[in-house]
Amino acid sequence: MTVGIRLIPLKCIQCAAPLPAQVDQVAWRCPTCGAGQRLEDEKLLPLVIQFAAKQENASWQPYWAFDGAVITLRRQTQSGSSKGFDWSKIFRFWVPAYALDLKRAQEVAARLTRTQPTVTAVPVPVGVVIANCTLLPDDARRLAEFVVLSLEAAQPDWLRELDFKLELGTPTLWMLPA
Repeated sequence: MTVGIRLIPLKCIQCAAPLPAQVDQVAWRCPTCGAGQRLEDEKLLPLVIQFAAKQENASWQPYWAFDGAVITLRRQTQSGSSKGFDWSKIFRFWVPAYALDLKRAQEVAARLTRTQPTVTAVPVPVGVVIANCTLLPDDARRLAEFVVLSLEAAQPDWLRELDFKLELGTPTLWMLPA
């Protein structure tokens, strides 16, 4: 049995132009046609990429955005049942898609998810590429679960037990101003 490195040609799934791949990157925007794509299970798949408005000299950072909801099945504290975090105002989960240590990634994701930033997509010229997208959507989903746990644990009561269901839709890659 031979074990080795398997090379995957990174050519745009729409126009076949080479993609500007960097080490550990998992998503790209074609510099020729502007199509978004991501790597999953050794194949390129289409990806919706949105760009938020930014200041002239700012740059963009990639974030996975999932529309979703938290359903609290059971929440127990030392003194009994408790309502916990108000999930009714949360409709989108934001997870940084660039390299951060776990603590910082959780802090950024929790802050953005809690504040629910208003973003509007703006048109971006075809030649603009994305950079630093190193977190796969499946890993972002796991981080979103961690965000739920951290926001619940940050409540002023003494959390003892939590059972919840996190329903997340298809991820969109948003490029937010840094």
